[in-house]
Amino acid sequence: MVSIKGSSNFNLFVRRFGWIAYWLAFVVYTLDAARDPGLVTNPESVSYPWPAALFTCLLFGLQTAALNATLRPLSPTPSWQRVVGASGLALLFAALSLLTTVTDMPGYYYSPGLFALTNVIVVPLVGIILVSRSSAKDTTASSN
Repeated sequence: MVSIKGSSNFNLFVRRFGWIAYWLAFVVYTLDAARDPGLVTNPESVSYPWPAALFTCLLFGLQTAALNATLRPLSPTPSWQRVVGASGLALLFAALSLLTTVTDMPGYYYSPGLFALTNVIVVPLVGIILVSRSSAKDTTASSN
């Protein structure tokens, strides 16, 4: 038997820290991808690109913060306007990322495109879940 209190605590935990976990997953991917030096004559001579990889992770953090601020998952009343705004922001990030993609670059260079395209899928889904859960709570509260 699942307690309602435990379930609501888990939901609050996910709503509060879910975006951080999402960002950290892409940080790990980016730092691993940075080991690939791209198309170079002697790959062993290329050092690990710490500044560029960390800058990419910072960029992901800023984009995630912007999406979180737009969606506001901790808001007691999620709205479709926020979902549309966050989805539009995710599409903007994806367009900018695709416009700046060049081939044969180091591995971390491809992370923003993957991050942005994943956002195009994840952000609307998260928004739909937030709004539908809020609507379900409103429906059950009004029927009681």
